[in-house]
Parts: sequence; C-alpha cells; structure tokens
Amino acid sequence: MQVFKALSSPARLKIIARLSQGENSCGSIAEFSGLDISTISRHLAELERAGLISMQRHGKTVKCCVRNRALVQRLMELAEKIEKKGGK
Repeated sequence: MQVFKALSSPARLKIIARLSQGENSCGSIAEFSGLDISTISRHLAELERAGLISMQRHGKTVKCCVRNRALVQRLMELAEKIEKKGGK
C-alpha cells in the first residue's frame, strides 16, 4: 500500500520518472522540479519508505536512484493509464 501512497503525488511521480532515467543528486532533483530542498527531501523519504528508491551519501551529496527499474517503469505505465481514464 505504501507504493500507491508514494505514487499518489504528482511531484513524486515526476521525481520517480526523472530517477528512472538515471541517478540524480537531491540538489539536481530540486533544481529540476523547482521545489525547495526540504520539500524534495520529504518526497524522497516517502519514495524510499515505499522501497522505490535508494539514497546514499557521497560526502556532502546525497545520490538517489530507483531500486528496481522494471517495477518502477511498470508502475509509471499503470499510473499513466489510471490518469488517462480519470480524465475521460
């Protein structure tokens, strides 16, 4: 259930879509999304609790990546289908 909760936010969907393309730092995710770092940190924590991403500290930088690319891709496809059906 945590996975669906984590993917219920448009901001988290945008973040996970970005991470599915490759590893990113928290700072680059904040820059990409236009959100402040504290907001990004909360979103990333939710995605990590759901088991969708992992985060590792490298010095002062925290790097994020998806844990299971195939699973994330399938979940993104499912979310897109649900969104399209909701718009009809």
